[in-house]
Amino acid sequence: MAANIDGKNKNLYLDLHRRFHFTLYDAADMPLIRDTTETLWLRCGPALNAVLEDYVPNLKRNDYHRATVEALREGDMGKVVQCIRQDIQEAGVYIDQQLRTMRDA
Repeated sequence: MAANIDGKNKNLYLDLHRRFHFTLYDAADMPLIRDTTETLWLRCGPALNAVLEDYVPNLKRNDYHRATVEALREGDMGKVVQCIRQDIQEAGVYIDQQLRTMRDA
């Protein structure tokens, strides 16, 4: 996924990004939560597309996906949860700021 951040094919990055998250959600074996997350993901897709050019390669401070994989290898599920939570929260704050800026422009 990291190799595709700066690439021309942003759709490939977004597809890999989605697959990364949903592989984790599927492994949790919680169908109701997974379905709810799928609905929210679909609603957030346009916002993610709008900010991808700037957010991912330039502003993302931490590679939470890499940290998640490392935590999985270490068997540290608490750290996995923390990494994914931080990833989603950081992205959410950024998307919210960008949408407010666009609205107020």
